Amino acid sequence: MAPGAAGRALREVKAVLGSVGVQFLLSSGTCLGAIRDNAIIPWDDDIDIMSIKGANGLTDEQVDTAVTAFRERGYYVYAPEGEHQTFSMIKDYVRTGWDCYRNEGDSVLVYPKTVIPLELLLNPREISFLGERYLVPNPPEEYLRLKYGESWRTPKRAGEYEIDVVEKIASMDVTGSPCRLQVLDGSGIPVADA
Repeated sequence: MAPGAAGRALREVKAVLGSVGVQFLLSSGTCLGAIRDNAIIPWDDDIDIMSIKGANGLTDEQVDTAVTAFRERGYYVYAPEGEHQTFSMIKDYVRTGWDCYRNEGDSVLVYPKTVIPLELLLNPREISFLGERYLVPNPPEEYLRLKYGESWRTPKRAGEYEIDVVEKIASMDVTGSPCRLQVLDGSGIPVADA
């Protein structure tokens, strides 16, 4: 993802969500780049944002209105079914991942099964990033520590980051004799030799 194109995409995402009154926070790699590097991470592959349903009046209807607004602006929007809404929006070869979490309990579960206290998300901090003002979890350093571990300040290139992500996934017992796992692509089709 070219940093210039990513910056333009982020500004457009802000404009679209602002036009329908939806508050969002920078999350995951976009938040990491904003806080650690004050830049888009060159090897990142998408823009990451999140919203909290129930916070600032965000409703399912408002999310639906935002999705419609993105489609009207030329975005392809993929919205899989699930416990929380996760949208993958693509325009001009830049993908934006928008996670909409429910305001229930005192935490949210973010990929890869990382518990983030809701208090970090409900009173976001405003930062200057790429010439604009954006919201991030507050304090962002605590969010990034929970999301990426104690060494979040150390840049990790493709291949290094994925190892950390896999190691954060909770272990589980797999039973069966013999045990077989099948890897599926985004369409549910088995991936050969995975």
